[in-house]
Parts: sequence; structure tokens; C-alpha cells
Amino acid sequence: MDLFNIGIRLRDPDDPKEEIDRQLSCCFTGHRSSKLPAGGSRSSTRIKALISRIDLMIREMIENEGVRFFLSGMASGADLLCAEAVVRLKNIYPQIELYCISPYLGHVREMKSADELYTYGLVREKAFQCVTLSDSYYKECYRARNDYLVSHCAHMIAVFDPTKTRSGTAMALNIARAQELDIKVITDY
Repeated sequence: MDLFNIGIRLRDPDDPKEEIDRQLSCCFTGHRSSKLPAGGSRSSTRIKALISRIDLMIREMIENEGVRFFLSGMASGADLLCAEAVVRLKNIYPQIELYCISPYLGHVREMKSADELYTYGLVREKAFQCVTLSDSYYKECYRARNDYLVSHCAHMIAVFDPTKTRSGTAMALNIARAQELDIKVITDY
């Protein structure tokens, strides 16, 4: 499989045949590995604790809110940690589905480590559907990805350091707030 050119083209978000039920959908946003404790290293005690918090929050979304559809923007760090949690939890909750939303073809090249590259490939392989929003990188592709995530969901789980107000995660949270999503934020990690 050529990881650098995988994905499908985006369907029209206004298409009435869209499979995702917005009220039963949750997207993820969060900081990249470099902004997480220990650079996002999974051997770090703090990252292990963060992974446990993510798992618990996703379980609560499934059990309390009836969420079935989870959308990941596929960035390194929190996005991949959340997507991997959905893959893991599908063994317990077979009704859930993961959608991988990549901003552009070749996005995988942004993965900085072998661990991130492995996780990226794993979650795409296990996903119900992978969507690629653009044939190539452009300046606003991450904004378009965030808009897509928010427009397809009623819920959001965010891994956010409130001291990092000038970040892509802060931008995604602002978009979600403007659209009045139900937002659950993990700040103590």
C-alpha cells in the first residue's frame, strides 16, 4: 500500500446520502506530539495517563451520549492518540466507526517518528473510511480540515493546554464553540 497517496476524495458535505449522523458523531482535536509532555513519547507516565483519560472520555461518549462515529484529523500527537483509542475500543464497542480525515494527499510525510508513522498507517487500515480533502498542501488546508470535522459532528474531545492560545487546537476549539458543539476538554495531562 502506498501511504503517500491513499485516501478518497471528499463527498459533498451537503449530500443528503451522507452516512455520518452528526448528532452521534465526535471529532478530536489536540496538540501535536511536540507540544505534549515528553514530546508525546508513549513510554512517558504522563502520556500513559493521557491515553487512559482519552479512553475513558471516549467510553463515556459512547455509553452516555450514544456516539458511534469518531472523526480524527490525523495529525501527530493527540489526533493519533484518540484515533488509536477508537481502534482499541472497537473490540468492546463493535458499533463504533472511525473516520480518518486527512487534510491533503501525502499528509503522512509530516509524521516525525517511526512510531507516528506506524500509528498513522494502523488507524487508516482499521478505519471505516478515510477521506482526503485536497490533492496537495495549501496554506489553509488545516483550517479546511477543522471546518470539515466540526461540520460533521455534534461533539468534540479536545486535548488542550490553555496556555497555548495561539495554536491550531485553539483555532479548532473556536470553530467548535461557534458551531455550539458539546466540547469535552482534557487539560490536566
